[in-house]
Amino acid sequence: MIMALHEPLDYLIVGVAYSTMVDKSASASERAKLLSLMQKHVDRGDVSATWLKEVVPAAMDYVKQVPFPDFLIQAGRALSPAQKLSLAMNMADVIMVDGKLNVHEHAMLRRIPEAVGIDTMTWYVVLDILRLTHDTTVFVDPNHPFNGPEFFLRLERK
Repeated sequence: MIMALHEPLDYLIVGVAYSTMVDKSASASERAKLLSLMQKHVDRGDVSATWLKEVVPAAMDYVKQVPFPDFLIQAGRALSPAQKLSLAMNMADVIMVDGKLNVHEHAMLRRIPEAVGIDTMTWYVVLDILRLTHDTTVFVDPNHPFNGPEFFLRLERK
């Protein structure tokens, strides 16, 4: 039986599950990000630990059964504009957490903004910030292109 998406938090955990499984396997950092994202809701009392233990496998099963575009359409209809942007940002954050992007992850990131109604230019700014956040090679590679004096992070796209 497929998990029913009733609450906004259901969309968040399923969206993040898609992000962890986009290349059919979740890295340790992607799994840890999913669990820490949801654990804070347990810690605040929003949901129970039992709920979290049940919903993570249910979300992973959902991902295996429901095509990603169908999920995006449903999320686009069900969530508020802020919830959609937060969902998209959390999905991108999980995808980028390991510091590298494969072809499948790039494709997923390209699909998200239009499907949930996020302005493309806003989306690219979000991705630039997350790219810098997760590319920690700037700390170990003195020749990294971002370490040059010409580096500048634009908070607007032209």
